[in-house]
Amino acid sequence: MSTPEGAVLNSWKEIANYLDRGVRTVQRWESQLALPVHRFRPAKRTPVFAFPSELMTWLETIALNDRTRTQQLAGDSETAERLRAGRHQRAGRRPA
Repeated sequence: MSTPEGAVLNSWKEIANYLDRGVRTVQRWESQLALPVHRFRPAKRTPVFAFPSELMTWLETIALNDRTRTQQLAGDSETAERLRAGRHQRAGRRPA
């Protein structure tokens, strides 16, 4: 992922190579995950370009969001486990 300062990636292939992914993957990221790709005209089948600095910022944001979501899911499962454990303890104390 090294390019000269101020460089512009001028095609899907250059963007994919920069991100070390396939062309279809980066196209999917654009449509589903808002990969910062620019077009000269607002149409699907027009030439694209991207700035490496924007791609790196996007990657860092995606990674941070993924870490946060993972921590939230882990927290939710811990809470659910504590609730289940508490329910079992309370069930054991109830009169038969």
